[in-house]
Amino acid sequence: MLESDEKRRDADDSIDRRSGVDRRRRYSLRLRERRSGFDRRNRETEGLRAAYERALLRIARDSVTFSTVLATIVVFNFLDLVLTLRALDMGAEEANPIMRTLFWNHPVAAALVKLGVVAVVVLGLQRLRRYRDAIAFSLILLIGFTALMLYHAAFAVGWIG
Repeated sequence: MLESDEKRRDADDSIDRRSGVDRRRRYSLRLRERRSGFDRRNRETEGLRAAYERALLRIARDSVTFSTVLATIVVFNFLDLVLTLRALDMGAEEANPIMRTLFWNHPVAAALVKLGVVAVVVLGLQRLRRYRDAIAFSLILLIGFTALMLYHAAFAVGWIG
């Protein structure tokens, strides 16, 4: 009888008993979300830096906003290509020496390189969307492409050129 009690006690020790403070599960099928770190940073209350921090926080918390930022980057890149080709037909010169050489030798290859590089960058940003640096880079990229669109608009109106 004593021997069977020991076997039963050994069998009971192997059972996972979740009691007390430690109630963690051994295996979980749910992916745990990483903390973003945005809510722990001290944000300034006014100025350009505060606006930048608020924009980062909004993009980080809302996946639709982040997808909209990335889609806008892709659309602006395509518009930049179309407007650059139009400007080159009007006699303008490409400022980027690598793209200038590609446009001179193979315009289709230049278009594929331009669209492909931005597509790879956007896909990488989408994959790394949980990291602050990826969100910050996407916002900086959006600001840069917006400035480029304003430059194209000024060129089209005739203010530059």
